[in-house]
Amino acid sequence: MLEIVGRSYARITSWHPDRVTVDRGVCLANFMLPAAVGSVSGTSRRALCIGPGDWLLMARDWRELEADGRLHSEASEQGFALADLSDALACFGVRGRAARDVLATGCGLDLHPQSLPPGRCARTRLAQIPVVIECVDVEDELELLVARSYARYLADWLADAWRGASGATR
Repeated sequence: MLEIVGRSYARITSWHPDRVTVDRGVCLANFMLPAAVGSVSGTSRRALCIGPGDWLLMARDWRELEADGRLHSEASEQGFALADLSDALACFGVRGRAARDVLATGCGLDLHPQSLPPGRCARTRLAQIPVVIECVDVEDELELLVARSYARYLADWLADAWRGASGATR
């Protein structure tokens, strides 16, 4: 388990989620947002669709995320609310053969690679707190996004859960 630092996060929410469909995507600042819930788009600047008309965006820094000021203005013009969550979220990376099994001990979500393959995400509760889990790659590398106020609790829970797991790497 490793805390990932040095990223910027934003949440974009549609005032009219019924207008966002799989057939009609949303493009903001030359970035196509995924329309299907649980989908992820992008590489260095990523968008996670966490609900109908609801996305988490992440990038290395705010300038990359904001795309020279266009993200905020285009979001506003198209009827979306944008909130900077850079200081509000913490991200933990977990990987290894046992990563999914360890997370499954505190989560009701089906974490099997067929249910949560690379390029997919899901909102769930882990250890009784709300998290967003993203599968980053096929080698069982997952990222957990959590409210910063829960970061210490989640770090402690992950450390305790890992103690009993064999084959997990930190």
